[in-house]
Amino acid sequence: MQRERHRWGVRSRGAGRAAALPFVLLLLALPASAETVTYTYDAAGRLVRV
Repeated sequence: MQRERHRWGVRSRGAGRAAALPFVLLLLALPASAETVTYTYDAAGRLVRV
């Protein structure tokens, strides 16, 4: 029973990482794809439009 719980924990952690991957790719592609509208970080660390 303990082994089963451990296996599910590993599986859910892997699924969470896979679910976060598209967001990381989107953030990486944002500066390259934004030609007319660019985004930058202000002093507070927020994403703002320039």
